[in-house]
Amino acid sequence: MKQWFRYCGRAACLAAVLSTGVGVGSLRAQAPAAAAATPEQVLTDDLVTQVLGMDKNQLKVPEGADAEKTKRINDLRKHFTDAINAFRAGDAQKAQAAFEEARKVDSSLSPAQVYLARLCFAVNDEKLVRVGRAFLDQAVDKDPSSPEAYLIFGNLALLEGRLADADLHFTKAAELANSPTAPEWTPEQKKTFLKNVYGGRVSVCEQRQSWQRGLAEVAAWLELDKNDPAALFRMARLTFLTDTKSDSQLTEARKFFDEAYAAAVAANKGKDELPAVPPTELALLELQTAAGNLDKARDEIKRIDAKAAELTADNNKKEGSRVYSTLSQWYLGQGEFDKATEYANKATALDKDSPALKQLTAVLYYFANNPSAEAEFTKMHQDNPQDFFAANYLALTLIEAKDKDGKPDAAKQAKAVQVAELSARLNPKSPVALATLAWCYFNTGRLGEAAQIFAAFEQQENMQISADTAYFMAKVYAGLPAGQFPQALTRAKQILEGTVSTTGAFKYRKEAEDMYVNLGGQRPVRTATQSASQAPAAPSTNKPATPTTPSKPADDKPTTPPADGNN
Repeated sequence: MKQWFRYCGRAACLAAVLSTGVGVGSLRAQAPAAAAATPEQVLTDDLVTQVLGMDKNQLKVPEGADAEKTKRINDLRKHFTDAINAFRAGDAQKAQAAFEEARKVDSSLSPAQVYLARLCFAVNDEKLVRVGRAFLDQAVDKDPSSPEAYLIFGNLALLEGRLADADLHFTKAAELANSPTAPEWTPEQKKTFLKNVYGGRVSVCEQRQSWQRGLAEVAAWLELDKNDPAALFRMARLTFLTDTKSDSQLTEARKFFDEAYAAAVAANKGKDELPAVPPTELALLELQTAAGNLDKARDEIKRIDAKAAELTADNNKKEGSRVYSTLSQWYLGQGEFDKATEYANKATALDKDSPALKQLTAVLYYFANNPSAEAEFTKMHQDNPQDFFAANYLALTLIEAKDKDGKPDAAKQAKAVQVAELSARLNPKSPVALATLAWCYFNTGRLGEAAQIFAAFEQQENMQISADTAYFMAKVYAGLPAGQFPQALTRAKQILEGTVSTTGAFKYRKEAEDMYVNLGGQRPVRTATQSASQAPAAPSTNKPATPTTPSKPADDKPTTPPADGNN
């Protein structure tokens, strides 16, 4: 693919232009929004648990606490609030000093540099991720007996596919947690930390496909807590993955999934929350699909359909909505648009105010070329202009808008370009954002700029693109002047050859097939379930991961509504 670069040239120029305006430099230059003033505004449950990795009640004064305990926790709240406000203002030194003051009050807390690293990782900026790594290095140097930094390093390595490094970091974290110099944690805090270590080790085993070792790691995890839903869930997954074609393994896996879900429901008693793991049928639907066992995946859907009365009961509507929205996305991924709509409607009937379901419904409108898509995505974009999901789909919707005479709507297309350019500046390394921008340029006659973007794609090793993006590339290449780019049509046909034969969802399947035939290719034979009006696959989130250590073992939850278009 690299050979194609010389035909279009100057690909790097566009990337440089798109990168302008993104904050770089010091922590101060990249500070998030202005600091909140009070602990109540700063110390939200989400920030405490998801960012700082603490129990959500750790910084709350319990009912009936004596004066000494009340003062101690209020002191902690003040120090943490000061630290986070200082971080938001870009003052790392002041933030570190405040975290260090907090640790003087409670010696079981993590080193200051660990909290600073977590805050950096929580900001959607790759340069701050590098700053966070530097903080972790400082934590290891200044407090070598503290295990938290090693756990986070393990998670970072896991995210980057450095499995040997991840394994070593998780092992070191466990050793330090069990050493005489370990932090002065409560038994529950230590147990939670070790659960996260085992969760990381299991993830390493899954990526290595070391199923038996993974089962051994989960067994040790369950020795800490035999009713841990996440551990039982991982045991079920590994049991299935040891032999994805075996009926006996499927039966055993189903038993563990049932136990995991029952434990999660029990843990939620009295709470208005979804269980931490999905129902058995959803878990097996995902696994059977990934294993290519589509008939068995459909069997799981039949099991779900048989539970309709249970899923639509007044006390279970939230779970029913989760199940049906997941099925909608599954059918979307299989290219069965009518079934996707049917299950989305079922989910919405159970939870009509769900923002996630509103997103899913808007996506379905987009797939069906329903004019309501524009209104839905416009509202989402107005409510949150920096939301990638809304911006990307709004641009895709507007760029193909027609006026009352059925001609391209120039005003809406101009708006599409504007939205796509901003989205690309905010997400300069996202293939999804760049492909949408190229498609907007192509549809507004800016062929050269569109070609530059896709030429840059050709330079990337092992880049995975969606069928829709491949179609966009082929259209752009086919539009280039033959005299100037003699290989353009050949390359367009090459791209389409693999694209038209793909199974699953693809919005532009008919257009891609017609184009491929016009270029001399043979129209593929579709199965009965693959109609010419198939929709594109439900896209996956294309945002930088936040490499933090969770306050509890990570749960395997069903997918949420698609996060961006075109993927």
